[in-house]
Amino acid sequence: MRKVPLSLDELLALKNGKKENNNGVSKGVSKPEIRYLTKRGREKLEERNRKTVEKKNELERKLRDQKLTDVQRVRAEKRKYDNEMNNTHGTVFNRDTTHNESRKLTATVDNNYNKGIEYRDNDNVDDSEDYFKPIVEPSNKRAEIFDVSRNKSRTKDNKYDKQHWWEKPLEKMTNRDWRIMREDFDIKLKGPNIPNPLRTWKESGLSNTILSRINALRYKEPTPIQRATIPAGVKFRNAIGIAETGSGKTLAYILPILNYLTKVPPLGPYEGPYALVLVPARELANQVDEEFQKFYGSIRFTAASLIGGHRYEENTDAFKNGVEVVIATPGRLIDCINKGIVNLDKCFFLVLDEADRMIDLGFEEQLTTILNQLPPGETNPYYFGGIKKPQRTTMMFTATMPNEIRKIATSYIEDPVTATIGQIGQAIDSVKQIAIKVPDDDDSRLEKLKEILSEEKKYRSQIIIFVKYKKSCEIVGNTLSDMGFRVAIMHGSKSQRQREEAINDLKSGRANILVATDVAGRGIDIPNISLVVNYQMSKGIEEYTHRIGRTGRAGRKGTAITFWNEDSDREVLYDLRRMIGKSHVSYCPKDLAENRYAMWQNGEQH
Repeated sequence: MRKVPLSLDELLALKNGKKENNNGVSKGVSKPEIRYLTKRGREKLEERNRKTVEKKNELERKLRDQKLTDVQRVRAEKRKYDNEMNNTHGTVFNRDTTHNESRKLTATVDNNYNKGIEYRDNDNVDDSEDYFKPIVEPSNKRAEIFDVSRNKSRTKDNKYDKQHWWEKPLEKMTNRDWRIMREDFDIKLKGPNIPNPLRTWKESGLSNTILSRINALRYKEPTPIQRATIPAGVKFRNAIGIAETGSGKTLAYILPILNYLTKVPPLGPYEGPYALVLVPARELANQVDEEFQKFYGSIRFTAASLIGGHRYEENTDAFKNGVEVVIATPGRLIDCINKGIVNLDKCFFLVLDEADRMIDLGFEEQLTTILNQLPPGETNPYYFGGIKKPQRTTMMFTATMPNEIRKIATSYIEDPVTATIGQIGQAIDSVKQIAIKVPDDDDSRLEKLKEILSEEKKYRSQIIIFVKYKKSCEIVGNTLSDMGFRVAIMHGSKSQRQREEAINDLKSGRANILVATDVAGRGIDIPNISLVVNYQMSKGIEEYTHRIGRTGRAGRKGTAITFWNEDSDREVLYDLRRMIGKSHVSYCPKDLAENRYAMWQNGEQH
């Protein structure tokens, strides 16, 4: 009888009625041959067969578990390394490289697993423990893979790996650091060759003279919109900044303009401007002019505002010694161009401030006229940008991006860097929004207003109260004056001088309440406004956004209270509810949240 145990293939051959000779050639075996085995022989044969099957199953299980364990170990090590890098704010972890290496290792495990199956079925398999040893290569291979990944992703100087982005030198900043910085300030950038955001004023590329003045004015840190757009403006790149009111947009273009002026020669009498700033309202023009004046003496330049309400002779006198910067409303600028007061031949730096508001006020055609009168960028004799072909530098700032603005941007702004701060059309979280339902009559509204203003400890001055109509402006103003408040009134029927006096009274403290129509919704930058009251809700959510943007500015907190009524405000209640709901510091009251006009547009469920 045969002393050597039958191999697996021989057992299978016996079962199938086949047998191999010594040369490996199978030959037929009659099943009756098995019958010649003794009873004990049959039992041994069955026992050997059973053990062989069990050994096969055990080997398959071990190989399968080894494969799974190995892949899981690789992934666990990768996750652990990712977490370490995230916790230390270190350098960029090369996820793609590690992922590819992991896939290669997994493929190696698959290949070895298949080889193990073949090895298992070999007739020469030894029954010793080596037969069950893992087929996968030792973990040193995996360690080498991760060492390579770490070496590629980390900087040479490991002492910077655990530092936050603001602690590192500029040259040690990595792509991952810049990404974290953008996320910290809710900055979204897109466009070709995007410059990195501004970390500190010292790294801005501005001249030392400007930096000294910034320090004197105690501008400690740039705001998010300034961080995102100033690097583009300093490098004479076109830029579009999308951010809400009160975000510091004015300084975001003033500083690049001033930096440009330090590089160009002075102008002669009645020459200029080098830079043009277009704004939608007179009040905003005056505000921008005041911001430029803060840098007088540090830099040699002259700024002039061209707005309605002033005689043309005053505009002509402003150009007597040359004007480097002109701040103008579109209509007045076109009049001055037609009268020969202004010549734009040297203007190669253009700013469109609050461009969406200019469109709302119907200035689209006038904007197009002005843009077409500007000299071609190729003729710019003082171009200091990195692009070989000279061009005009255009910076546009807006709170929203309607189709008309996109059309202008596409037609007149070449390859801009677009910076979006937060969510478009969303009020900033420094303003707490409160909505109060009131009857639609002046007596009820005035009573509620008196109740609010009587809480002296809760709301300090100064306060702005917005109304829809001139008549309401006078009614509210007279009522508050009778209560002992120092009130300034501002609406469209007031002259330009009266409107400027009203704003100055509020700034200086001679008045502690300003009652105004939407004419004051833009262009007023008074940092101490603690409360805005919408005595009558605005007609649209855009006006509402700009109204409440008068408070909560420059890092301060503010409150906006809105009186609403279903009969008079139903067209805007849906947007009002959504606007309040987007704010993290505001709460939408139940009566507004459950109002059918607030729940669905036009009060109808779609």
